[in-house]
Amino acid sequence: MADNLAKAATLRAVVDKNIKLELEDAYRTVTNYCNKKWQQAWDASNKGRHYYSITPSVTQKTTLVATTRAKEIAITRLRLGKCRLNYYMFELNLHPDGLCTVCKLPETVNHYLLECKDGLLSRAVKQQCLKLHIEPQLDVILNSSSILDVIFSNLDRKL
Repeated sequence: MADNLAKAATLRAVVDKNIKLELEDAYRTVTNYCNKKWQQAWDASNKGRHYYSITPSVTQKTTLVATTRAKEIAITRLRLGKCRLNYYMFELNLHPDGLCTVCKLPETVNHYLLECKDGLLSRAVKQQCLKLHIEPQLDVILNSSSILDVIFSNLDRKL
């Protein structure tokens, strides 16, 4: 009888036995679903676009990169675009025009780190990018630990 049942089972195309998920698999399924919904909301949102341009994918992992609190604060402010640069201060009505004092262009994070013609920091960042064969783009440099070290060591003001 057992042989006949086994032979009959081999003729079936699919297994019709419902096997329950292990707890770990259930957690993974729920986590993946939540992350997918979170990513969809992040992609559709109009808020935090500066940070989105640097980190377009959501993650549950902590992105702490600094060894000191001061460094972590400065890097996080640059990533969020919420720092004491003239352009952001202008948005808060704390600066008359938001322009770089040297270049007379909007002093954004991108300008401060990569474009300022007279800035020692932008020069140091570009040199480090050349040395490491890294594209000098905001999303790249704000996710590179060696360039973040250069940025923090060459900051000419408190952010």
